[in-house]
Amino acid sequence: MPDERDQNTRRELRARRDEPTAAQAPAASEAPAAPERRLVVCVDDAALDADVTRSVLTLAAVGRITAASAMVGSPHWPVHATALAAAPGIDLGLHLDLTEFCDPQPLPALWLRAYAGRLDADSLRRRIDAQIESFVRHAGRLPDHIDGHQHVQQLPGVREALLEAIERHWAGAPRRPWLRSGRRPPGGAPGFKERVIEALGARRLAALAADCGCATNPALVGVYGFDAEAAAYLARLDGWVAGAPDGALLMTHPAAGAVVTAHDPIAAARRVEHAVLGSEEFSALMSRHRLRLVRGSAVYRDAS
Repeated sequence: MPDERDQNTRRELRARRDEPTAAQAPAASEAPAAPERRLVVCVDDAALDADVTRSVLTLAAVGRITAASAMVGSPHWPVHATALAAAPGIDLGLHLDLTEFCDPQPLPALWLRAYAGRLDADSLRRRIDAQIESFVRHAGRLPDHIDGHQHVQQLPGVREALLEAIERHWAGAPRRPWLRSGRRPPGGAPGFKERVIEALGARRLAALAADCGCATNPALVGVYGFDAEAAAYLARLDGWVAGAPDGALLMTHPAAGAVVTAHDPIAAARRVEHAVLGSEEFSALMSRHRLRLVRGSAVYRDAS
């Protein structure tokens, strides 16, 4: 049975749908239609728990997402991997984890060591190799893409070790994985968090990836403080996609039902995101902005 929070979320979305917007108002004269743009919608933290995986499978089945990134250190990964690998219409990638399950450490400590050049190269290599191997062992194939939990793939030392691992594991493969860059969309007025994510090394990762034959997304959207209710999150989506370039990547963190991970600080936001992404309002928003949801493997071709 739906709980009171789920009912409130649906009421918010219905109210949002019924409100007239500038985009819906009749124009005095018809302007030329904007060109269609492509958008990759990726769910982070797949296999974190049963509710996140259920969200991936539910949203994939109705065509609302086109990628998911798996945390292979989660105890749920071996159980969920087969279903995630078979989800229709999505890329399945590795959500590289250096702070949660795989030899966890505080994120600030990782940042300090990375920027001081004090990361243990051998340990880092083993951790990256172990996660790629776990992905292959349980999903039955190499990842379609690689990104990072808390954007760790962009950090100095980590990005170089990751690209070296790709050289080893993808030797002889017909194509290499696409990688997530945290570059901001051009124009607009990004907030502090967007600036920090880009400053972690987004542009340097993109340059190194191109040299390694790996494509990257042109821009990342979906960054916020996980503090929005349904109508506010939908409004944020409207703003993000309005200024997104063709091929932008929308980062999401949904979960269906009650999130069982007790320490998860964004549990409430995950439920809101799942409700919004599965709603007709989200579908209408994509149509209004002439956005076509595509897999990253279709739009991010090898850079070589």
